[in-house]
Amino acid sequence: MRHLLLLSLILTLFGCGTNKYTSLLDTTKNQVEVSLDRSPCYGTCPVYSVNFNLSTKEATFKGLKFTRLSGERTFTLTNEEVSSIIDGLKNCEYLGLSDSYDGAISDIPSCTTALIINGEKLKGVYNRYDGPDALIIFETHLDNIVMTHLGSIK
Repeated sequence: MRHLLLLSLILTLFGCGTNKYTSLLDTTKNQVEVSLDRSPCYGTCPVYSVNFNLSTKEATFKGLKFTRLSGERTFTLTNEEVSSIIDGLKNCEYLGLSDSYDGAISDIPSCTTALIINGEKLKGVYNRYDGPDALIIFETHLDNIVMTHLGSIK
């Protein structure tokens, strides 16, 4: 049943043209989450993950390595922050992005984001090298929301 619901969401999404995100990202009808994971490099790049639950307006940060705050921290998102994350998904046309942006460079950290609807990962994007500017802006925006609530990450 769960997979059928997800399939119907995907079919609806791709059949709606410019409004394709509207029903999918409706936080009153769907449990909408966005996650971001930063990976290590050979140096002291901060390693952390953050999950933004847009439906409950709760975010959970997990500092893993080379972060100012280690362990788990939660904070509450404002209505404006929830709207800005939804706008960011639309602006970078998240569902139309490639699943992976990578290159032959080894010592750079990656950023993996995901859109999760009703507990199912609808789309994930791995960005280590040469991702589109709109995706990088979206990733940076998510980082900035964390820093607004918790201060500097590193």
